[in-house]
Amino acid sequence: MYQKANSLIQLNKLQDAQQIYQEIISINPKHEISLQKLGDILLNQKFYLQAQQYYEKFISINLNNSIVQFGIGECLRQTYQYNHALQYYLKAIQLDSSNKEFFYYYDSQFQQKQDFKCKDHPEKPALFWCKSIDCNENRIFCLICQKQNKHIKHYNGDVFSIDKLNEFLIEKLKSSKGFISECELQMQSTIKSYNKLISGLQYKFCGLENKINQFEVYQKQQVLDSLIRQDEFMNYLKHNLEGIQQKFQKTIDDLFIKLELHLIQYQITDQQIKLNQNEYQKGISLNIKNEQNEANLNI
Repeated sequence: MYQKANSLIQLNKLQDAQQIYQEIISINPKHEISLQKLGDILLNQKFYLQAQQYYEKFISINLNNSIVQFGIGECLRQTYQYNHALQYYLKAIQLDSSNKEFFYYYDSQFQQKQDFKCKDHPEKPALFWCKSIDCNENRIFCLICQKQNKHIKHYNGDVFSIDKLNEFLIEKLKSSKGFISECELQMQSTIKSYNKLISGLQYKFCGLENKINQFEVYQKQQVLDSLIRQDEFMNYLKHNLEGIQQKFQKTIDDLFIKLELHLIQYQITDQQIKLNQNEYQKGISLNIKNEQNEANLNI
């Protein structure tokens, strides 16, 4: 049945194909390809609400189809739900960033939603953006800024048309996930080693009180040796771990400030902004304290 319906589509017999696809989903309501094909046919026929219903049935089964996500965006755009359409265009891009059509429609709807203005010349639309890491000018700028040669030092290769901005932002956001995952793995490895150390210390020094009477002589000899040297062990651990911990904490606090995480104001609430600012002040205080402690250790 499915192959016959596909053949009918190639012959442009859409109504006959639509009937077969509907028969398929009456037998198997979760037949994904038939749901998608019905949505495609109805979208092509400009029955946008009906098409959207079939697409939504599809994504209730499988969210990871970029064409279907894009199809819902088209249905919403055609029914003037532009802001809602943007969400589905973005999902389609996240699933398939190689499809230029997705970017085109996303950009066109984004421009309808938000007309960029130049910060230096608010009466003028922003036409360009700059990705140079050495740029000290406003990165989103207008034609007047260009004529004033504000980005002349890095214009070739680092300045692009505003319609390419979203594509660049999405790619950079996607690549940042890998960096964050790497940081998480490094931290997990550090925590694993620390937990191994604590576990060893607990096994060596803790929970032996009720077992001493059952130990053999050689076991008591080992415990005796360990406990006599306990102060030596603990002083060594304190001296080394305390210095490492302080340096590690200082590095993390410095990174929080260097990456300007306390200044982020997109995608977070006012409460989180206030919390970040408090963390920033706390980080400064900790840095001063750590530096003092480090100086004391070096005396």
